[in-house]
Amino acid sequence: MQILRYTILLVVSFAVPALATVTVSSPANGATVTSPVQYTATATTSTCSTGVSSMGIYVNNNLAYFAKGAQQINTSLSLGAGAQHTVVVEWDHCGGSSATTVNITVGSSSSSSGGQTNGVVVTSPANNSTVTSPVHYVASASTNTCAAGVSSMGIYVDNKLAYFAKGAQQINTYLSLSAGAHHTVVEEWDHCGGASSTPVNITVGQASAPTLTLTANPSSITAGSSSTLTATATNATQVVITGTDGSRYTLPGSGGNQSVSPTATTTYTGQASGSLGSTMASTTVTVIPAGSDNAIQHVIFMLQENRSFDSYFGMLNPYRESHSWTTSEDGKTYSVDGIDHKLTTISNKDDEGTVEKLYKFTTTCIDDDSSAWEESYGDVNRYDFLATRPILMDGFVHIAEGFAKSCAKGGSGCSGQFTDLTGERAMGYYDQTFLNYYYYMASQFAVSDRWFSPVSSYSISNRIATFDGGTTQGLVRDPQNADHLSTLNIETIFQELDQANVSWKIYYTVTNGHCLSEQNCTGSRYPATDFSNFAYSSKYLHGNPTGTCAAPRTAARGGA
Repeated sequence: MQILRYTILLVVSFAVPALATVTVSSPANGATVTSPVQYTATATTSTCSTGVSSMGIYVNNNLAYFAKGAQQINTSLSLGAGAQHTVVVEWDHCGGSSATTVNITVGSSSSSSGGQTNGVVVTSPANNSTVTSPVHYVASASTNTCAAGVSSMGIYVDNKLAYFAKGAQQINTYLSLSAGAHHTVVEEWDHCGGASSTPVNITVGQASAPTLTLTANPSSITAGSSSTLTATATNATQVVITGTDGSRYTLPGSGGNQSVSPTATTTYTGQASGSLGSTMASTTVTVIPAGSDNAIQHVIFMLQENRSFDSYFGMLNPYRESHSWTTSEDGKTYSVDGIDHKLTTISNKDDEGTVEKLYKFTTTCIDDDSSAWEESYGDVNRYDFLATRPILMDGFVHIAEGFAKSCAKGGSGCSGQFTDLTGERAMGYYDQTFLNYYYYMASQFAVSDRWFSPVSSYSISNRIATFDGGTTQGLVRDPQNADHLSTLNIETIFQELDQANVSWKIYYTVTNGHCLSEQNCTGSRYPATDFSNFAYSSKYLHGNPTGTCAAPRTAARGGA
């Protein structure tokens, strides 16, 4: 029997450890550094023949930097002060990876670092804020470690890419997110394979339906003019405004302003759209043809103290001619009935027989004149006060002289000092060198050169006649202080305007307490206006103990 002997070769193989490493030369583990933190690292692998595919840096478990195709890192990160857990990672082409942990403490920087070198700045929403859906994301990205710049940006929501913008260096968009807590990250990628990101943790509250208001200011324009549409929206991602003239405008989800210049009356409809539907609002811009009476939007009356047209605007013709403002839009040449061609033909005599001719004032400070009822009769005829008297216009100097002499002796009803005791001031006039603003306004707007005051008397009675449309019902003095009457039950133009739904305003310069402004006003704030002589004024003017504005009353009270 043959014995067979077998030799068994036992081959035992041992696994060789994978050689894939990340070597971090900066910063040192456990080091205290200042921001921005300089990261320098290299990666190698002997377990994947195709080598390292990319490298990255995690900060507190969030990817803060990514470099595709890189085998080394040399970049800086802006980090907040305090302890930071960072990890430098490499990935290879075979799906493997290795990492090195670098725990550091970031101290407060003593000087400016010049801003982030690679970073994403998120201005909306704020980190750890509570918002409503759709959530408005506004962010920008920059890099100085890649000369080719930022290639794209994106937004991760709960580790899933929810938004991507190729070629973008900034984001301004809305994301519809469900209610609850969300971990979102805004990230940028550069053309060199690098990346950086900023985490934004938010809590989304219960979503609400969109709201929208749409207004036009002004709501009525003349042809060729413009109006501004103002849209105010909430809980919307976009506002679209369309006009009946075919126009279309797109605004952000919050709304905004849009200038429009319709050629005909146009209704604009806005639609605000959001995650819970849409809502609409409309406004109309009325276009009035140029040249139409309806094109007049405002009528302004300037009620000054008693002055004659000749005293203020007698030299308006030469002023207009010097500026070539004599031809109107209808092609006709217009002039006013001034005194420029009457300077040598008009005169008055004083009581001593001296002839006083027209002359230009050398100052705006002159002695007072009286415009009272009796004195006004004497102005137009020196000695005849009958209703049938001829209008000679020869008593102005005579009245001014007598008033000055009476006041100089301590007479009543006088204001200031009196040095012109011959009355020559009654023949003085101003021109544009004194009244440049008035002359300009009188050349741009209508001026009545043949208008005569309703009453030959004080300012108050003339203003009463102006406010009620032409009558004082026989009053020639101050009805309250002189005649001791209560408020007047005379219908005013303001009642007519109210009944016609036409808006109006009265502008005043001083209060009854002589206050010129709200600041440092210790006296009465009640407006000093002759409108208060009318019973109808109590609808708008009445005492308010709180000092705040009050709504108009529904009906006037008081009366005479």
